[in-house]
Amino acid sequence: MITHELDSHLKNLLQRNISFSINNKTIREGLLVLFHVKDFYISFILKTPKYPSKTYEIPVPYAIHQRPAGYIFDYSNRYIHKNNQQLSLLINAIHKNTGKKSKFLDNTLTINIEKLD
Repeated sequence: MITHELDSHLKNLLQRNISFSINNKTIREGLLVLFHVKDFYISFILKTPKYPSKTYEIPVPYAIHQRPAGYIFDYSNRYIHKNNQQLSLLINAIHKNTGKKSKFLDNTLTINIEKLD
């Protein structure tokens, strides 16, 4: 289900200037040339003024929310534990004990589309 939904949403972004933001901080931007979904990751090939081709990979989101200016990719833990308090505590305990922390964990990624003139 999410794969079909993801594919249709990403096709709307092709050949458009987009920016990726987490917590209102832009982390990548450029013209989306191509995307590829493989296993649990999405690869975006962006054309930027500095580089003719730059690849950016993100995990497949748990949920996608459409808005007028783009999309929100939701990586919230509530999609995993489904309001089960015990499972929520277990996920948080594992998260605190691991050394590597993903910037996507329990967060949202906003993809903004630049308006066409």
